[in-house]
Amino acid sequence: MSAAAGDFIHCKERKVIPKGFKLLDHLTEEQKEQYIAEKEAKKIEQANGQKVLRRFNKLVKEHDFTRRSNWFSKEVGHVAHVVHFHKYTFGPTFRMHVLIRALNDSREYVALNGMPGIDLHPYEPGFKYENSEESIQLCANAMFQAFQEVAIPWFKSNTFKVLISEKSPLIDSGREGLIEALNGKGNPEYVEISRKLLELKA
Repeated sequence: MSAAAGDFIHCKERKVIPKGFKLLDHLTEEQKEQYIAEKEAKKIEQANGQKVLRRFNKLVKEHDFTRRSNWFSKEVGHVAHVVHFHKYTFGPTFRMHVLIRALNDSREYVALNGMPGIDLHPYEPGFKYENSEESIQLCANAMFQAFQEVAIPWFKSNTFKVLISEKSPLIDSGREGLIEALNGKGNPEYVEISRKLLELKA
């Protein structure tokens, strides 16, 4: 039997979910209660995650960073200093990314390459939160501590001289774009794309 035929038989045997079928209606009362409880707990976890980001946003505003969802950015000359938080799906915890984007980068997405993640490992235990205001604030404080003690010094250490060198943390398109911008050959369209991606205040 050919692979194609085997696939066909497999597809024919697969059960199709009837239109209008509701999973909840086919669960036992105990299963329904557990399903609803888990769904509600996930909503609370996600809502608390947003609270953490709002608290962090209040703290980081003193450094003139602008928030766009889980991105926090600041335009500095021809580049943007960026902090990004990834909320894990498996639980109430975040991962922090610290990076620099050249405004004249031709790519229409923000690459998450930047500072080595290992530099943030000592702070990561604090990027977790529980369902309490105290825990939420402690998580935001831990993020801000990492921002102050690790991110800010890293941003300062990456001067334009470093960013256009072989040691640059920028991806190739960013490094090339920065060199062009420093030579007065920047593309206004690329700069506008970067600003829109991060909702930067020029």
